[in-house]
Amino acid sequence: PRVTESKVAINGLRIVQITAVGISAKSFLIEHFRRLRHAGNEVLLVCSDDRDARDAAAAGGIRYVPITIKQSIHPVSDLLSVLRLRRLFREWRPDVIHAHMAKAGLLGIIAGWLAGVPVRIYHNHGLAMLSARGLRRRMLSTAEWVTNRLATHVLFCSESTRTAGIESGVVAAERSRVLGSGTISGVDVEKFAPDPTGRLRKKQRQAWGIAEDTVVVGFVGRLVSHKGVETLIDAWRQLGATVRDRTRLLLVGGNAYGEARVRSIVEDALRENIGVKTLGWVEDMVACYSGMDLLVLPSLHEGFPYGIVEAQSMKLSIVATRATGNVDAVQHEVTGLLVPVKDPVTLSRALSRLIGSEQERQRFGEQGRQRILDEFTQDRVLQHLLKFYEEQIVPRATS
Repeated sequence: PRVTESKVAINGLRIVQITAVGISAKSFLIEHFRRLRHAGNEVLLVCSDDRDARDAAAAGGIRYVPITIKQSIHPVSDLLSVLRLRRLFREWRPDVIHAHMAKAGLLGIIAGWLAGVPVRIYHNHGLAMLSARGLRRRMLSTAEWVTNRLATHVLFCSESTRTAGIESGVVAAERSRVLGSGTISGVDVEKFAPDPTGRLRKKQRQAWGIAEDTVVVGFVGRLVSHKGVETLIDAWRQLGATVRDRTRLLLVGGNAYGEARVRSIVEDALRENIGVKTLGWVEDMVACYSGMDLLVLPSLHEGFPYGIVEAQSMKLSIVATRATGNVDAVQHEVTGLLVPVKDPVTLSRALSRLIGSEQERQRFGEQGRQRILDEFTQDRVLQHLLKFYEEQIVPRATS
């Protein structure tokens, strides 16, 4: 794979990248591994033992050490993970640990602090506490506060998420930053590129059994409550039979954490025969986006939604909520439409507007692709990361 030559001097560091599950490394971090290694550093991935983690390490050309990091709260397992991480850090003596997402961030940063690692980067991919209530919210907020307190550097993937963290008191403004315009690793604009011939779209429509003149609205993400699935299904019902007869709603993703309520809502919609179709997890997202006409994401909160930027890179228009992350990814009336959170009536109107206007879909899609090229290419985003290492990390790690 192509690796852009680094123009910054960050060679000679020993860097541990930490995440809880391999799919995170595979989805977001492979290019981090490649470019840090290409810049002359020794990089090690620590993650729970799964195939995605092994594949990500192999693709990035780095070493991999499996240490279990459970996503949910398991006090005994979590303590053991911290002890194993601390032992690894004391043996390997890294200059930097770069921990991604909440659980790996918490355990990795605590272990790094205990082991005396000089640079401890917490890379926040989103704030789960924003949709939590009661005791769960207090626990998540406390975990974020501890992680941010013990980290030497805190990165957020979107400005709106950083602002939410500051306003909630879990992170100090002076200790946090967003690199460039945001995202974790940007978009591969050569891979996620529109097919001018239309052949890929036609092939995908045939595979789905959907006619060419049907307007396909896609949802891409886990089928869980904070993604706004209930609001989306309510909005879809409000479109009315006349509109739904010439449209389809494709739900791309799985019920990853087994939320019974969301699963029941989706199953009810499938039984009602209102034009809803589920695809489960999809490997070839380029082909999947090619078969769509627009993307909808009615989340309660996001870090920085990759479904949106990938779809925009392929010239799809967007309808999304005014939630953290979404407001950074979508420019209202420029690359798509933004609607209030948990408002199925307004969401239905926005969907109806774009379903009925191919001209607007095309305009938003063109402008979305251009914004991706201007701000969110993989090269641009990762140059910001390397520059951050050069200016902030190297001086502290080598002092």
